[in-house]
Amino acid sequence: MVPLGIKLVLTTLLLALVLGGIGYWRGWPLAWAAVAVLVLLSVFFAFFFRDPDRTVRVDPGIIYAPADGRVVAIEEVCQPPYLREPAWKVSIFMNVFNVHVQRAPLAGVVEYIQYTPGEFKAAFNHTVGEKNERNYIGLDSGGMRVLVVQIAGLIARRIINWCSLGQRLNQGERMGMIAFGSRVDIYVPKKVKIKVELGQKTKAGITVLGEIK
Repeated sequence: MVPLGIKLVLTTLLLALVLGGIGYWRGWPLAWAAVAVLVLLSVFFAFFFRDPDRTVRVDPGIIYAPADGRVVAIEEVCQPPYLREPAWKVSIFMNVFNVHVQRAPLAGVVEYIQYTPGEFKAAFNHTVGEKNERNYIGLDSGGMRVLVVQIAGLIARRIINWCSLGQRLNQGERMGMIAFGSRVDIYVPKKVKIKVELGQKTKAGITVLGEIK
């Protein structure tokens, strides 16, 4: 579980314990109802903020999906930020049941980080990528650049970035997470052969998103 999840679980359980004590000594039925809600909430937090270990097969010839979820868009774009060349954009929508930790699609050095405030519209709509709150992370593998964009959604109000400029990431290494339903876009050069399809489910560091020609 990620640190934020641990903090939320412990906080809700502590509140449940306090209210349980009040309910016991004061005989307040509503306190017990609140305890039940808080316990259920702590279970949800533990589930949502899970961060399972994954065995990533390192392969410099492929690009992995950076997020768990479902592919909602595959588009050709002219000059996205950081890449500044014709590219593919693949959008992956994450619902509340997906693991929300993002992983590096390939090994490389973090050369670009740009946080941009914005709106909080439904992330499954692929047109909100340039409107919603988002965080750009650019990776240079030495021979190729890719750009991963963490996008907030209707419920998601917190984007967490674990990367820093100049940091070297291994393929499949954790990059950050987005709290609650949200979306991740990845931009790759046109020379990459896209291997996913619309509607396909993905797993970060497991699903092959593209092959480097």
